[in-house]
Amino acid sequence: MKVCSQCLRTLRKQARVEQLAQAQTHTSPLQSRYLSTASPLRQRSQRLTQTPAPEDQAAAPPMPTTAPTVTTNVTAQVEPQQQPQKGSSKPKLNPRSPPTDPSTSQMQRHISANMRPQSITHKLATTLRSAAKSTTESYITYGLTEILFKSCAARAPYTIPEDQRMGVYTGRGPPKNARQEDVGVPDDSVPGGKGAQSWWFNEIGLEPTFSVWSQVCFLHMYILTVKLRTLENEKVFLDYQRYLIEHFSNAAEDKMALLHGMNARGVRNKFLKDLFQQWRGVLYAYDEGLVKGDAVLAGAVWRNLWKADEDVDWEKVAVVVGYMRRCIAGLNDVDVQEITSGLKEGSNYWEEAQQGLQEIVGSNSRGISEPM
Repeated sequence: MKVCSQCLRTLRKQARVEQLAQAQTHTSPLQSRYLSTASPLRQRSQRLTQTPAPEDQAAAPPMPTTAPTVTTNVTAQVEPQQQPQKGSSKPKLNPRSPPTDPSTSQMQRHISANMRPQSITHKLATTLRSAAKSTTESYITYGLTEILFKSCAARAPYTIPEDQRMGVYTGRGPPKNARQEDVGVPDDSVPGGKGAQSWWFNEIGLEPTFSVWSQVCFLHMYILTVKLRTLENEKVFLDYQRYLIEHFSNAAEDKMALLHGMNARGVRNKFLKDLFQQWRGVLYAYDEGLVKGDAVLAGAVWRNLWKADEDVDWEKVAVVVGYMRRCIAGLNDVDVQEITSGLKEGSNYWEEAQQGLQEIVGSNSRGISEPM
């Protein structure tokens, strides 16, 4: 008995459909969830279950079937569940898995976090503190060193009268000393300036010039540097030292431009480089004097404050040496924060160290070698 080719094709399709229907009964719902609609085998099964083409319907006799329509791919593999990464608080969800509703506790935590009162300033400060801790510490150090420097700069303040400042261009500027330095007048407008000028200018006999102001400022910056060397953190000490000289450079440049008519920036930069070299020499010279004794320290003071003048009054040099020793000893047991707080509130450690020094030097034939 011969069977036509169209009937044979129809029988083969029917057999394949029955095989797929039997396999569907052994497929779990979890497998059908991860079936891909783009897989070749699924597309093939869909083609088998579709209605035959018009030409096939006319040629082949209708053959009823009770097999259900197959929409699953039995050869597809189940994708494994993604495991949460180590250290992650929440597991990663499969993008094709149905979304899950948040629990009540999670919703309550989210609502309470949004309702917690917190000012914008506090949020910014917290964020800045956690993200840039070193930056905020630098700003704090910069502010503290500014207080320290202002106290040093107020020891021998001077100014040039306004009518004499403009006379620099016409030749009728401020008077000059033997070293051709502009000689000004003590500046009483600076906080603490009146008491300072009555000691450094009147009792010690220094001239109100830029050079004297810078050297007296260096002397007090050195005293503070000796104290700052006791800090446990070396980086903090270097920040203090760097910011001190930075404040000095800014103040010195302002005086050059406003009081002495140095409008050329290149000229000011040259003087600032020379002042920085002088500061490094001051550190070395005063350190050597502290180690080797008062005679060596007096020589360093004489070279810096009096420019190695042979006609100097050595008793006044001895007074300055005693002043340095007393300041260093007085600040030995005082915390740096306490020093800055005291200077900010108006306490003056420097004037307390000046009291009675000239009487001690004048009455003691051995000078100030003995501890004060």
